[in-house]
Amino acid sequence: QIKHGLQRNGFTITTLNIFTDRDSAFELGLPKTNQDATAYPEYRPTELLLNVTTATIRSETGRCNINFGTVQTAVSVEKTDSTAESGVPAVNLLGTNASNTVEVVAGDVGLAYFAGQSVTVATLSQIDGTVVAGLGAALATINKRGGTLTTNAAITTSLTQSKGTSTLYGTGNIALIIGNGGTIFYNCTGTLGGATILSGDCILNFDGDLSTKTVTNAIDVYGDADVVDNNKVISTLIIDYNQ
Repeated sequence: QIKHGLQRNGFTITTLNIFTDRDSAFELGLPKTNQDATAYPEYRPTELLLNVTTATIRSETGRCNINFGTVQTAVSVEKTDSTAESGVPAVNLLGTNASNTVEVVAGDVGLAYFAGQSVTVATLSQIDGTVVAGLGAALATINKRGGTLTTNAAITTSLTQSKGTSTLYGTGNIALIIGNGGTIFYNCTGTLGGATILSGDCILNFDGDLSTKTVTNAIDVYGDADVVDNNKVISTLIIDYNQ
């Protein structure tokens, strides 16, 4: 376990590989609430602060908290264990470089999960697993091929989904949605812009939140895709059914 002496940002390393198996009981970082004796809010740093160019996490860890600082980092999460804390992602990533990329092959991943944290991700690629982006996440492009995604932040370029489930919360705008499969729950109050396109079996569902919403342009629907707005939260909803 690596719990203390976590501030190591005086240098940059090219490659960080975290490869551990279930028997290693590996943990990196501290919980937000210390449970060693009497529970109290942790006053020490809870994430490893380390400047890294490329990082790969293929680990059975239940806690891996890393802050990549301002250095551009490409992160790949290939495996995690069940979380060490109920309701908290096994991996939590921070870092503010505008060109950061994150790939999630599998596992349980948070992006600036806690209040007051921040992370910037130029491209998030999700193949499977679970990803939760907190209020302090700045997301540009999301390419989602499976798994479960929950965001509380704006999406400034696009969300493209071919499979799985995405749930969008918060007040930030969503620049563009291209849904080729799965379900997208639009529970945020931000404006949906761009030329939304739904195809395959994709469902764009607005029923999870009763707040009034704005969709800038017509939604193009192909094949068996559909739009659900039973509560009529979109005052000027235009759907263009094709084929």
